[in-house]
Amino acid sequence: MNVLWLHLDDCNLYLPGFLLEHPHAYMPNLARLQARGTTFTNAHAGIPLCEPSRPETWFGLRGVKTGQIHSFPADMRDRSYLAQAISLHEHLDDLGYQVLLSGKVYHENDDTWAGVGNETYALARYGWATNYGPYVMAELVSTFPDAMATPNPWYPSAMDVNKGFGAGRLSEIKSHGYEAYYGTHGYYGEDNVKRGIFRYNSATDRARMPDELSTDWAIEWLAGGTPTAYTKDSTAAAKQPPVRVAGQPWFITLGYTGPHAPLWTPDEYFDAILDHFGIAERDIALPPRHGGDESLLDAASNTGDLADIPSRLQWPDSGTGRTNYATIVAASNGWPGGVTDAMRRQIFAYLARLYMVDVQLGRLLDALETSGEIDSTIVVLASDNGFAFSEKRWDFKQMVWRTGTGVPIIIAAPGYTGGQVCDHPVGLVDLYPTILDLLGESAPAHPGVTPALSGTSLEPFLTDPDTTSWTGPPVALSVVKTGQQTNAELGANDVDPNEMALSVRTRYWTYTASYWSGGTVQEELYCTARDPNEWENVASVTRYAEVKQWCDYWLCTLSTTAGGLTRTRAYSYTPSTFHPDDLARPASPVRLALS
Repeated sequence: MNVLWLHLDDCNLYLPGFLLEHPHAYMPNLARLQARGTTFTNAHAGIPLCEPSRPETWFGLRGVKTGQIHSFPADMRDRSYLAQAISLHEHLDDLGYQVLLSGKVYHENDDTWAGVGNETYALARYGWATNYGPYVMAELVSTFPDAMATPNPWYPSAMDVNKGFGAGRLSEIKSHGYEAYYGTHGYYGEDNVKRGIFRYNSATDRARMPDELSTDWAIEWLAGGTPTAYTKDSTAAAKQPPVRVAGQPWFITLGYTGPHAPLWTPDEYFDAILDHFGIAERDIALPPRHGGDESLLDAASNTGDLADIPSRLQWPDSGTGRTNYATIVAASNGWPGGVTDAMRRQIFAYLARLYMVDVQLGRLLDALETSGEIDSTIVVLASDNGFAFSEKRWDFKQMVWRTGTGVPIIIAAPGYTGGQVCDHPVGLVDLYPTILDLLGESAPAHPGVTPALSGTSLEPFLTDPDTTSWTGPPVALSVVKTGQQTNAELGANDVDPNEMALSVRTRYWTYTASYWSGGTVQEELYCTARDPNEWENVASVTRYAEVKQWCDYWLCTLSTTAGGLTRTRAYSYTPSTFHPDDLARPASPVRLALS
Protein backbone atom coordinates (compact mmCIF):
# COMPACT_ATOMS: atom_id res chain seq x y z
CA MET A 1 0.00 0.00 0.00
CA ASN A 2 1.26 3.50 -0.92
CA VAL A 3 0.51 6.92 0.58
CA LEU A 4 0.12 10.25 -1.20
CA TRP A 5 -0.30 13.14 1.25
CA LEU A 6 -1.07 16.69 0.12
CA HIS A 7 -0.51 19.17 2.94
CA LEU A 8 -1.91 22.64 2.21
CA ASP A 9 -0.87 25.90 3.83
CA ASP A 10 -3.34 28.28 5.56
CA CYS A 11 -6.32 26.48 4.03
CA ASN A 12 -9.52 27.25 5.93
CA LEU A 13 -12.98 25.70 5.63
CA TYR A 14 -14.02 27.68 2.54
CA LEU A 15 -13.71 24.43 0.54
CA PRO A 16 -16.84 22.79 -0.94
CA GLY A 17 -18.47 20.37 1.49
CA PHE A 18 -17.15 22.02 4.65
CA LEU A 19 -18.92 24.14 7.26
CA LEU A 20 -17.64 27.51 6.01
CA GLU A 21 -18.05 26.58 2.34
CA HIS A 22 -17.61 29.64 0.13
CA PRO A 23 -20.23 29.85 -2.62
CA HIS A 24 -17.54 30.66 -5.19
CA ALA A 25 -15.03 27.95 -4.27
CA TYR A 26 -14.49 25.93 -7.45
CA MET A 27 -12.74 22.60 -6.78
CA PRO A 28 -14.01 19.81 -9.04
CA ASN A 29 -11.05 17.54 -8.28
CA LEU A 30 -11.64 17.87 -4.56
CA ALA A 31 -15.09 16.44 -5.28
CA ARG A 32 -13.39 13.49 -6.99
CA LEU A 33 -11.33 12.84 -3.86
CA GLN A 34 -14.35 13.26 -1.59
CA ALA A 35 -16.24 10.71 -3.69
CA ARG A 36 -13.44 8.22 -3.02
CA GLY A 37 -13.04 8.89 0.69
CA THR A 38 -14.29 10.30 3.99
CA THR A 39 -14.48 14.04 4.55
CA PHE A 40 -13.90 15.20 8.13
CA THR A 41 -15.86 18.46 8.43
CA ASN A 42 -15.05 19.13 12.09
CA ALA A 43 -11.25 18.77 12.07
CA HIS A 44 -9.04 21.28 13.84
CA ALA A 45 -5.40 22.26 14.13
CA GLY A 46 -3.93 21.68 17.58
CA ILE A 47 -1.95 24.91 17.18
CA PRO A 48 -3.35 27.08 14.36
CA LEU A 49 -0.01 28.46 13.20
CA CYS A 50 2.30 27.06 10.51
CA GLU A 51 5.45 26.35 12.50
CA PRO A 52 4.08 24.49 15.55
CA SER A 53 1.21 22.80 13.70
CA ARG A 54 3.50 20.82 11.42
CA PRO A 55 5.61 19.01 14.02
CA GLU A 56 2.38 18.13 15.85
CA THR A 57 1.23 16.46 12.63
CA TRP A 58 4.47 14.78 11.57
CA PHE A 59 5.63 13.66 15.04
CA GLY A 60 2.14 12.83 16.32
CA LEU A 61 2.69 14.66 19.62
CA ARG A 62 0.55 17.50 20.95
CA GLY A 63 2.27 20.85 21.27
CA VAL A 64 1.17 21.08 24.91
CA LYS A 65 3.36 18.01 25.48
CA THR A 66 6.41 19.08 23.50
CA GLY A 67 6.22 22.73 24.50
CA GLN A 68 6.04 23.79 20.87
CA ILE A 69 2.95 25.98 20.72
CA HIS A 70 4.26 29.06 18.93
CA SER A 71 7.46 28.95 16.92
CA PHE A 72 10.58 26.87 17.14
CA PRO A 73 14.34 27.35 17.00
CA ALA A 74 16.44 26.69 13.93
CA ASP A 75 16.52 23.01 14.86
CA MET A 76 13.16 21.70 16.08
CA ARG A 77 15.08 18.91 17.80
CA ASP A 78 16.07 21.42 20.49
CA ARG A 79 12.71 20.65 22.07
CA SER A 80 13.26 18.01 24.74
CA TYR A 81 10.35 15.82 23.63
CA LEU A 82 11.22 16.13 19.95
CA ALA A 83 14.90 15.40 20.49
CA GLN A 84 14.19 11.67 20.45
CA ALA A 85 10.80 11.53 18.72
CA ILE A 86 10.50 9.71 15.41
CA SER A 87 8.67 11.46 12.57
CA LEU A 88 6.19 9.66 10.33
CA HIS A 89 8.64 10.02 7.44
CA GLU A 90 11.51 8.50 9.40
CA HIS A 91 9.33 5.69 10.69
CA LEU A 92 8.04 4.63 7.28
CA ASP A 93 11.53 4.90 5.85
CA ASP A 94 12.75 2.54 8.58
CA LEU A 95 9.91 0.17 7.66
CA GLY A 96 11.05 -0.04 4.05
CA TYR A 97 8.91 2.54 2.25
CA GLN A 98 10.42 4.86 -0.33
CA VAL A 99 9.88 8.24 1.30
CA LEU A 100 9.93 11.43 -0.78
CA LEU A 101 8.99 15.00 0.09
CA SER A 102 8.71 18.28 -1.80
CA GLY A 103 7.61 21.80 -0.91
CA LYS A 104 6.63 23.09 2.52
CA VAL A 105 6.26 20.00 4.69
CA TYR A 106 7.88 20.59 8.07
CA HIS A 107 8.20 24.33 7.43
CA GLU A 108 11.06 26.22 5.83
CA ASN A 109 14.46 24.59 5.24
CA ASP A 110 12.62 21.29 4.91
CA ASP A 111 15.43 19.70 2.98
CA THR A 112 17.53 19.60 6.16
CA TRP A 113 14.83 19.24 8.81
CA ALA A 114 13.15 16.31 7.11
CA GLY A 115 16.27 14.28 7.71
CA VAL A 116 16.16 15.18 11.39
CA GLY A 117 19.89 15.49 11.80
CA ASN A 118 20.69 13.33 8.79
CA GLU A 119 21.16 15.75 5.93
CA THR A 120 22.12 13.01 3.49
CA TYR A 121 18.75 11.37 4.06
CA ALA A 122 16.94 14.63 3.54
CA LEU A 123 18.69 15.90 0.45
CA ALA A 124 18.43 12.54 -1.26
CA ARG A 125 14.67 12.40 -0.88
CA TYR A 126 13.67 16.03 -0.99
CA GLY A 127 12.47 17.84 -4.09
CA TRP A 128 11.77 21.55 -4.22
CA ALA A 129 12.36 23.65 -1.11
CA THR A 130 9.71 25.86 0.47
CA ASN A 131 8.80 28.84 -1.71
CA TYR A 132 6.02 31.34 -1.08
CA GLY A 133 6.57 33.31 -4.26
CA PRO A 134 6.18 34.98 -6.48
CA TYR A 135 6.56 38.29 -4.70
CA VAL A 136 6.51 41.71 -6.31
CA MET A 137 9.63 43.83 -6.73
CA ALA A 138 10.71 46.96 -8.57
CA GLU A 139 12.39 46.12 -11.88
CA LEU A 140 15.74 47.65 -10.95
CA VAL A 141 16.02 46.03 -7.50
CA SER A 142 18.66 43.33 -7.67
CA THR A 143 19.24 42.46 -4.00
CA PHE A 144 16.36 40.19 -3.12
CA PRO A 145 16.34 40.64 0.67
CA ASP A 146 15.94 44.38 0.10
CA ALA A 147 13.18 43.70 -2.39
CA MET A 148 11.13 41.98 0.29
CA ALA A 149 10.01 45.43 1.47
CA THR A 150 9.17 46.70 -2.00
CA PRO A 151 5.61 48.12 -2.12
CA ASN A 152 2.85 46.21 -3.79
CA PRO A 153 2.21 47.76 -7.21
CA TRP A 154 -1.00 49.63 -6.53
CA TYR A 155 -2.03 49.07 -2.92
CA PRO A 156 -2.00 52.21 -0.75
CA SER A 157 1.22 52.90 1.13
CA ALA A 158 -0.06 51.55 4.46
CA MET A 159 0.09 48.06 2.98
CA ASP A 160 3.77 48.37 2.13
CA VAL A 161 4.69 47.01 5.55
CA ASN A 162 3.59 43.48 4.74
CA LYS A 163 4.50 41.69 1.53
CA GLY A 164 1.87 39.09 2.38
CA PHE A 165 -0.93 41.49 1.44
CA GLY A 166 -0.02 40.95 -2.21
CA ALA A 167 -2.93 39.45 -4.12
CA GLY A 168 -3.92 39.48 -7.75
CA ARG A 169 -3.29 38.21 -11.26
CA LEU A 170 0.27 37.64 -12.46
CA SER A 171 -0.52 39.61 -15.62
CA GLU A 172 -1.16 42.72 -13.55
CA ILE A 173 2.35 42.94 -12.15
CA LYS A 174 4.31 43.91 -15.26
CA SER A 175 1.59 46.28 -16.41
CA HIS A 176 2.39 48.40 -13.35
CA GLY A 177 6.13 48.45 -14.04
CA TYR A 178 7.10 45.75 -11.56
CA GLU A 179 8.69 42.31 -11.69
CA ALA A 180 7.89 39.11 -9.82
CA TYR A 181 10.51 37.02 -8.08
CA TYR A 182 10.74 33.75 -6.20
CA GLY A 183 10.96 34.05 -2.42
CA THR A 184 14.29 33.97 -0.63
CA HIS A 185 13.02 31.11 1.51
CA GLY A 186 13.10 28.86 -1.52
CA TYR A 187 15.09 28.21 -4.67
CA TYR A 188 16.42 31.00 -6.85
CA GLY A 189 14.46 30.35 -9.98
CA GLU A 190 13.21 27.24 -11.70
CA ASP A 191 16.38 26.86 -13.79
CA ASN A 192 18.81 28.13 -11.12
CA VAL A 193 20.06 30.77 -13.54
CA LYS A 194 17.64 33.67 -13.36
CA ARG A 195 18.60 34.38 -9.75
CA GLY A 196 15.02 34.40 -8.63
CA ILE A 197 13.25 36.36 -11.34
CA PHE A 198 9.86 34.83 -12.01
CA ARG A 199 9.35 34.71 -15.76
CA TYR A 200 5.98 35.99 -16.88
CA ASN A 201 5.35 37.05 -20.45
CA SER A 202 1.89 35.60 -20.96
CA ALA A 203 -0.42 32.90 -19.68
CA THR A 204 1.31 30.39 -21.98
CA ASP A 205 4.83 31.71 -21.45
CA ARG A 206 5.54 31.85 -17.75
CA ALA A 207 7.55 30.11 -15.05
CA ARG A 208 5.96 27.31 -13.07
CA MET A 209 4.43 28.14 -9.70
CA PRO A 210 6.02 26.38 -6.69
CA ASP A 211 3.08 23.98 -6.22
CA GLU A 212 3.08 23.17 -9.93
CA LEU A 213 6.78 22.31 -9.75
CA SER A 214 6.30 19.93 -6.80
CA THR A 215 3.45 18.24 -8.67
CA ASP A 216 5.56 17.92 -11.84
CA TRP A 217 8.36 16.41 -9.74
CA ALA A 218 6.09 13.80 -8.11
CA ILE A 219 4.36 12.78 -11.34
CA GLU A 220 7.64 12.30 -13.15
CA TRP A 221 8.99 10.13 -10.32
CA LEU A 222 5.81 8.04 -10.21
CA ALA A 223 6.22 7.40 -13.94
CA GLY A 224 9.69 6.01 -13.33
CA GLY A 225 11.61 9.16 -14.23
CA THR A 226 14.36 11.02 -12.40
CA PRO A 227 13.01 14.56 -11.89
CA THR A 228 15.33 17.44 -11.07
CA ALA A 229 14.87 20.14 -8.46
CA TYR A 230 16.98 22.94 -7.04
CA THR A 231 17.74 23.81 -3.45
CA LYS A 232 17.59 27.31 -2.02
CA ASP A 233 21.37 27.46 -2.48
CA SER A 234 21.84 29.29 -5.76
CA THR A 235 25.30 27.78 -6.25
CA ALA A 236 24.20 24.15 -5.83
CA ALA A 237 23.70 21.81 -8.74
CA ALA A 238 20.34 20.28 -9.50
CA LYS A 239 19.45 17.24 -7.41
CA GLN A 240 17.52 14.09 -8.18
CA PRO A 241 15.72 11.64 -5.88
CA PRO A 242 16.56 7.93 -5.72
CA VAL A 243 15.07 6.02 -8.63
CA ARG A 244 11.81 4.24 -8.04
CA VAL A 245 12.16 0.60 -7.01
CA ALA A 246 9.59 -1.69 -8.58
CA GLY A 247 7.34 -3.34 -6.02
CA GLN A 248 8.49 -1.19 -3.10
CA PRO A 249 5.72 0.81 -1.38
CA TRP A 250 6.15 4.57 -1.31
CA PHE A 251 5.12 7.57 0.79
CA ILE A 252 5.08 10.92 -1.01
CA THR A 253 4.32 14.15 0.85
CA LEU A 254 3.77 17.30 -1.18
CA GLY A 255 3.68 20.44 0.94
CA TYR A 256 1.83 23.03 -1.11
CA THR A 257 2.36 26.67 -0.14
CA GLY A 258 -1.08 27.39 -1.59
CA PRO A 259 -3.17 29.10 -0.44
CA HIS A 260 -0.59 30.89 1.79
CA ALA A 261 0.04 34.56 0.97
CA PRO A 262 1.23 36.29 -1.12
CA LEU A 263 -1.59 35.40 -3.45
CA TRP A 264 -0.21 36.34 -6.87
CA THR A 265 -1.75 33.66 -9.06
CA PRO A 266 -1.83 32.87 -12.81
CA ASP A 267 -4.76 34.47 -14.61
CA GLU A 268 -6.30 31.21 -15.80
CA TYR A 269 -7.23 30.22 -12.26
CA PHE A 270 -9.16 33.46 -11.71
CA ASP A 271 -10.89 33.18 -15.08
CA ALA A 272 -11.99 29.59 -14.46
CA ILE A 273 -13.92 30.67 -11.34
CA LEU A 274 -15.66 33.57 -13.08
CA ASP A 275 -16.52 31.38 -16.07
CA HIS A 276 -17.80 28.50 -13.99
CA PHE A 277 -20.14 30.61 -11.87
CA GLY A 278 -20.96 33.15 -14.59
CA ILE A 279 -20.07 36.13 -12.38
CA ALA A 280 -17.85 39.20 -12.30
CA GLU A 281 -15.19 39.88 -9.67
CA ARG A 282 -17.52 42.33 -7.89
CA ASP A 283 -19.86 39.40 -7.21
CA ILE A 284 -17.35 37.40 -5.13
CA ALA A 285 -19.00 36.86 -1.74
CA LEU A 286 -17.62 38.34 1.48
CA PRO A 287 -17.95 36.80 4.96
CA PRO A 288 -21.15 37.83 6.79
CA ARG A 289 -21.19 40.59 9.39
CA HIS A 290 -22.71 40.38 12.84
CA GLY A 291 -26.34 41.43 12.37
CA GLY A 292 -25.51 42.45 8.80
CA ASP A 293 -23.90 45.62 10.15
CA GLU A 294 -21.32 46.83 7.61
CA SER A 295 -20.13 49.48 10.10
CA LEU A 296 -18.33 46.63 11.85
CA LEU A 297 -15.63 47.01 9.21
CA ASP A 298 -14.26 49.71 11.51
CA ALA A 299 -11.12 48.01 12.77
CA ALA A 300 -10.90 49.91 16.04
CA SER A 301 -14.43 49.08 17.17
CA ASN A 302 -15.18 46.51 19.88
CA THR A 303 -18.86 46.48 19.03
CA GLY A 304 -20.90 43.64 17.55
CA ASP A 305 -19.32 40.22 17.79
CA LEU A 306 -16.23 41.62 19.56
CA ALA A 307 -18.26 43.08 22.43
CA ASP A 308 -18.45 39.84 24.43
CA ILE A 309 -15.04 38.27 23.79
CA PRO A 310 -12.17 38.39 26.33
CA SER A 311 -10.89 41.92 26.77
CA ARG A 312 -7.32 40.99 25.88
CA LEU A 313 -8.54 39.78 22.50
CA GLN A 314 -10.23 43.10 21.79
CA TRP A 315 -8.69 46.34 20.59
CA PRO A 316 -6.05 47.50 21.16
CA ASP A 317 -4.54 44.41 22.87
CA SER A 318 -4.53 41.59 20.37
CA GLY A 319 -2.37 39.68 17.93
CA THR A 320 -1.05 39.76 14.41
CA GLY A 321 -4.44 39.18 12.83
CA ARG A 322 -5.91 42.28 14.44
CA THR A 323 -2.89 44.35 13.41
CA ASN A 324 -3.08 43.08 9.83
CA TYR A 325 -6.76 43.91 9.61
CA ALA A 326 -6.18 47.40 10.97
CA THR A 327 -3.53 47.92 8.29
CA ILE A 328 -5.94 46.88 5.55
CA VAL A 329 -8.68 49.15 6.89
CA ALA A 330 -6.33 52.14 7.17
CA ALA A 331 -4.86 51.58 3.71
CA SER A 332 -8.25 51.08 2.11
CA ASN A 333 -9.33 54.62 2.88
CA GLY A 334 -7.58 55.53 -0.36
CA TRP A 335 -8.78 52.51 -2.29
CA PRO A 336 -11.81 52.67 -4.62
CA GLY A 337 -14.50 50.69 -2.87
CA GLY A 338 -12.70 50.88 0.47
CA VAL A 339 -12.05 47.90 2.70
CA THR A 340 -14.89 45.92 1.10
CA ASP A 341 -13.14 45.77 -2.26
CA ALA A 342 -9.73 45.25 -0.67
CA MET A 343 -11.02 42.20 1.22
CA ARG A 344 -12.86 40.95 -1.87
CA ARG A 345 -9.61 41.13 -3.83
CA GLN A 346 -7.83 39.05 -1.19
CA ILE A 347 -10.60 36.47 -1.01
CA PHE A 348 -10.86 36.15 -4.80
CA ALA A 349 -7.11 35.57 -5.04
CA TYR A 350 -7.39 33.02 -2.22
CA LEU A 351 -10.10 31.16 -4.14
CA ALA A 352 -7.98 31.27 -7.29
CA ARG A 353 -5.05 29.78 -5.40
CA LEU A 354 -7.36 27.07 -4.05
CA TYR A 355 -8.40 26.23 -7.58
CA MET A 356 -4.73 26.04 -8.60
CA VAL A 357 -4.18 23.51 -5.80
CA ASP A 358 -7.28 21.64 -6.99
CA VAL A 359 -5.83 21.36 -10.51
CA GLN A 360 -2.64 19.84 -9.05
CA LEU A 361 -4.75 17.36 -7.10
CA GLY A 362 -6.51 16.40 -10.34
CA ARG A 363 -3.20 15.86 -12.15
CA LEU A 364 -2.05 13.53 -9.36
CA LEU A 365 -5.30 11.56 -9.34
CA ASP A 366 -5.05 11.24 -13.11
CA ALA A 367 -1.48 9.93 -12.80
CA LEU A 368 -2.54 7.31 -10.23
CA GLU A 369 -5.49 6.23 -12.35
CA THR A 370 -3.34 5.98 -15.48
CA SER A 371 -0.74 3.85 -13.70
CA GLY A 372 -3.38 1.67 -12.06
CA GLU A 373 -2.11 2.58 -8.57
CA ILE A 374 -5.20 4.47 -7.44
CA ASP A 375 -6.58 1.29 -5.86
CA SER A 376 -3.41 0.65 -3.90
CA THR A 377 -2.79 4.20 -2.68
CA ILE A 378 -4.08 6.03 0.39
CA VAL A 379 -4.66 9.69 -0.50
CA VAL A 380 -4.73 12.29 2.28
CA LEU A 381 -5.51 15.99 1.98
CA ALA A 382 -5.09 18.27 5.00
CA SER A 383 -3.88 21.74 6.00
CA ASP A 384 -1.75 23.11 8.82
CA ASN A 385 -4.29 25.72 10.00
CA GLY A 386 -7.15 27.90 8.83
CA PHE A 387 -7.21 31.60 7.99
CA ALA A 388 -9.54 34.56 8.59
CA PHE A 389 -10.46 37.23 6.04
CA SER A 390 -12.11 39.82 8.29
CA GLU A 391 -14.05 37.32 10.42
CA LYS A 392 -13.79 38.67 13.99
CA ARG A 393 -12.03 41.61 12.32
CA TRP A 394 -8.97 39.43 11.95
CA ASP A 395 -6.72 38.84 8.92
CA PHE A 396 -4.43 35.96 9.80
CA LYS A 397 -4.38 32.54 11.41
CA GLN A 398 -3.33 32.02 15.09
CA MET A 399 -6.85 32.46 16.46
CA VAL A 400 -9.03 30.12 18.53
CA TRP A 401 -12.21 30.84 16.56
CA ARG A 402 -13.27 28.28 13.97
CA THR A 403 -12.00 30.24 10.96
CA GLY A 404 -8.47 29.86 12.34
CA THR A 405 -8.57 26.37 13.84
CA GLY A 406 -10.77 24.59 11.30
CA VAL A 407 -8.89 22.58 8.66
CA PRO A 408 -9.99 20.25 5.88
CA ILE A 409 -9.15 16.57 6.24
CA ILE A 410 -10.06 14.02 3.56
CA ILE A 411 -8.85 10.43 3.66
CA ALA A 412 -9.44 8.12 0.69
CA ALA A 413 -8.26 4.60 1.40
CA PRO A 414 -8.75 1.49 -0.75
CA GLY A 415 -11.35 -0.88 0.61
CA TYR A 416 -13.46 1.77 2.32
CA THR A 417 -16.71 3.35 1.17
CA GLY A 418 -16.34 6.73 -0.52
CA GLY A 419 -18.53 9.80 -0.35
CA GLN A 420 -18.80 9.69 3.44
CA VAL A 421 -18.91 12.67 5.81
CA CYS A 422 -17.84 12.62 9.48
CA ASP A 423 -18.60 15.55 11.78
CA HIS A 424 -17.03 14.14 14.95
CA PRO A 425 -14.35 16.54 16.32
CA VAL A 426 -10.88 15.33 15.37
CA GLY A 427 -7.41 16.81 15.05
CA LEU A 428 -4.33 16.78 12.85
CA VAL A 429 -2.58 14.87 15.62
CA ASP A 430 -4.81 11.89 14.76
CA LEU A 431 -3.40 11.49 11.25
CA TYR A 432 -0.07 9.84 12.15
CA PRO A 433 -1.73 6.86 13.93
CA THR A 434 -4.38 6.70 11.19
CA ILE A 435 -1.79 6.16 8.45
CA LEU A 436 -0.04 3.48 10.48
CA ASP A 437 -3.35 1.76 11.16
CA LEU A 438 -4.32 1.75 7.48
CA LEU A 439 -0.91 0.39 6.51
CA GLY A 440 -1.01 -2.28 9.21
CA GLU A 441 2.12 -0.87 10.86
CA SER A 442 2.86 -0.35 14.56
CA ALA A 443 3.68 2.96 16.22
CA PRO A 444 7.36 3.78 16.73
CA ALA A 445 8.98 3.41 20.11
CA HIS A 446 9.95 7.02 20.77
CA PRO A 447 12.86 6.78 23.23
CA GLY A 448 11.84 8.60 26.41
CA VAL A 449 8.41 9.59 25.02
CA THR A 450 5.24 8.11 26.55
CA PRO A 451 2.78 7.58 25.03
CA ALA A 452 4.45 7.26 21.65
CA LEU A 453 1.61 9.15 19.89
CA SER A 454 -0.90 11.66 21.25
CA GLY A 455 -3.65 11.02 18.71
CA THR A 456 -6.04 8.18 17.91
CA SER A 457 -6.53 6.41 14.60
CA LEU A 458 -9.50 7.67 12.58
CA GLU A 459 -9.91 4.30 10.83
CA PRO A 460 -13.19 3.50 12.67
CA PHE A 461 -14.76 6.59 11.07
CA LEU A 462 -13.77 5.33 7.61
CA THR A 463 -15.79 2.22 8.36
CA ASP A 464 -18.71 4.09 9.96
CA PRO A 465 -18.67 7.92 10.14
CA ASP A 466 -21.29 7.79 12.93
CA THR A 467 -19.58 5.17 15.05
CA THR A 468 -19.78 5.56 18.83
CA SER A 469 -16.96 3.12 19.49
CA TRP A 470 -14.06 5.44 18.63
CA THR A 471 -11.60 5.42 21.52
CA GLY A 472 -10.39 8.99 21.01
CA PRO A 473 -11.56 12.03 23.01
CA PRO A 474 -15.02 13.58 22.50
CA VAL A 475 -13.46 16.98 21.75
CA ALA A 476 -10.75 18.53 19.57
CA LEU A 477 -8.19 20.70 21.38
CA SER A 478 -6.64 23.90 19.97
CA VAL A 479 -4.09 26.14 21.68
CA VAL A 480 -2.91 29.67 20.88
CA LYS A 481 -0.15 31.55 22.65
CA THR A 482 -1.71 34.91 23.52
CA GLY A 483 1.21 36.56 25.28
CA GLN A 484 3.77 38.67 23.49
CA GLN A 485 6.85 36.86 24.82
CA THR A 486 9.56 36.00 22.36
CA ASN A 487 11.26 32.62 22.14
CA ALA A 488 14.29 34.09 23.88
CA GLU A 489 12.18 35.17 26.84
CA LEU A 490 10.54 31.76 27.07
CA GLY A 491 13.79 29.88 26.71
CA ALA A 492 13.65 26.47 25.08
CA ASN A 493 9.98 25.93 25.86
CA ASP A 494 7.04 27.91 24.58
CA VAL A 495 4.64 26.69 27.25
CA ASP A 496 3.57 29.54 29.53
CA PRO A 497 0.30 28.52 31.22
CA ASN A 498 -0.50 32.13 32.06
CA GLU A 499 -0.40 33.42 28.48
CA MET A 500 -2.52 31.21 26.24
CA ALA A 501 -6.01 30.49 25.01
CA LEU A 502 -7.19 26.87 24.96
CA SER A 503 -10.27 25.77 23.08
CA VAL A 504 -12.21 22.50 22.83
CA ARG A 505 -14.91 21.64 20.31
CA THR A 506 -17.68 19.10 20.22
CA ARG A 507 -20.02 18.70 17.26
CA TYR A 508 -22.16 21.63 18.36
CA TRP A 509 -20.20 23.62 20.97
CA THR A 510 -16.99 25.62 21.24
CA TYR A 511 -15.54 26.43 24.67
CA THR A 512 -12.45 28.61 25.09
CA ALA A 513 -10.57 29.58 28.24
CA SER A 514 -8.13 32.47 27.82
CA TYR A 515 -5.46 32.63 30.50
CA TRP A 516 -3.47 35.76 31.28
CA SER A 517 -0.57 36.58 33.60
CA GLY A 518 -1.78 37.13 37.14
CA GLY A 519 -4.17 34.16 36.97
CA THR A 520 -7.05 35.85 35.12
CA VAL A 521 -9.26 33.46 33.14
CA GLN A 522 -11.86 34.64 30.61
CA GLU A 523 -14.32 32.26 28.96
CA GLU A 524 -16.13 31.97 25.66
CA LEU A 525 -18.91 29.50 24.88
CA TYR A 526 -20.61 29.25 21.49
CA CYS A 527 -23.43 26.96 20.45
CA THR A 528 -22.22 26.42 16.91
CA ALA A 529 -25.31 24.39 15.99
CA ARG A 530 -27.27 27.66 16.18
CA ASP A 531 -24.40 30.13 15.87
CA PRO A 532 -21.89 28.77 13.31
CA ASN A 533 -20.22 32.20 13.05
CA GLU A 534 -19.39 32.15 16.78
CA TRP A 535 -20.94 35.58 17.29
CA GLU A 536 -22.86 35.16 20.55
CA ASN A 537 -20.80 34.27 23.62
CA VAL A 538 -23.18 32.46 26.01
CA ALA A 539 -20.59 31.67 28.70
CA SER A 540 -22.56 33.72 31.24
CA VAL A 541 -25.87 31.92 30.61
CA THR A 542 -26.71 29.95 33.77
CA ARG A 543 -28.40 27.00 32.07
CA TYR A 544 -25.18 26.25 30.18
CA ALA A 545 -23.10 25.96 33.36
CA GLU A 546 -22.67 22.19 33.01
CA VAL A 547 -21.61 22.60 29.39
CA LYS A 548 -18.70 24.76 30.59
CA GLN A 549 -17.84 22.33 33.38
CA TRP A 550 -17.83 19.37 31.01
CA CYS A 551 -15.70 21.23 28.44
CA ASP A 552 -13.29 22.44 31.13
CA TYR A 553 -12.83 18.83 32.27
CA TRP A 554 -11.78 17.72 28.79
CA LEU A 555 -9.73 20.85 28.13
CA CYS A 556 -7.65 20.18 31.24
CA THR A 557 -7.50 16.42 30.59
CA LEU A 558 -6.00 16.90 27.13
CA SER A 559 -3.74 19.85 27.93
CA THR A 560 -2.21 18.50 31.15
CA THR A 561 0.70 16.27 30.16
CA ALA A 562 3.77 14.85 31.81
CA GLY A 563 6.73 16.98 30.89
CA GLY A 564 4.57 19.66 29.31
CA LEU A 565 1.74 21.91 30.41
CA THR A 566 -0.06 21.58 33.74
CA ARG A 567 -3.56 23.02 33.70
CA THR A 568 -5.60 23.47 36.88
CA ARG A 569 -9.28 22.77 36.37
CA ALA A 570 -11.62 25.70 36.84
CA TYR A 571 -14.47 23.52 38.11
CA SER A 572 -14.82 20.51 40.38
CA TYR A 573 -16.65 18.21 38.00
CA THR A 574 -16.63 14.60 36.86
CA PRO A 575 -18.53 13.72 33.66
CA SER A 576 -21.20 11.04 33.85
CA THR A 577 -23.81 10.48 31.13
CA PHE A 578 -24.14 14.18 30.28
CA HIS A 579 -22.99 15.37 26.86
CA PRO A 580 -23.33 19.03 25.75
CA ASP A 581 -24.45 18.04 22.26
CA ASP A 582 -27.68 16.63 23.67
CA LEU A 583 -28.73 20.23 24.40
CA ALA A 584 -28.10 21.52 20.89
CA ARG A 585 -28.56 18.75 18.36
CA PRO A 586 -29.88 20.35 15.13
CA ALA A 587 -32.50 18.75 12.91
CA SER A 588 -30.12 18.95 9.93
CA PRO A 589 -26.45 19.82 9.35
CA VAL A 590 -25.60 23.51 9.70
CA ARG A 591 -24.08 25.37 6.76
CA LEU A 592 -22.72 28.90 6.93
CA ALA A 593 -24.38 31.34 4.53
CA LEU A 594 -22.17 34.00 2.98
CA SER A 595 -23.39 37.25 1.51
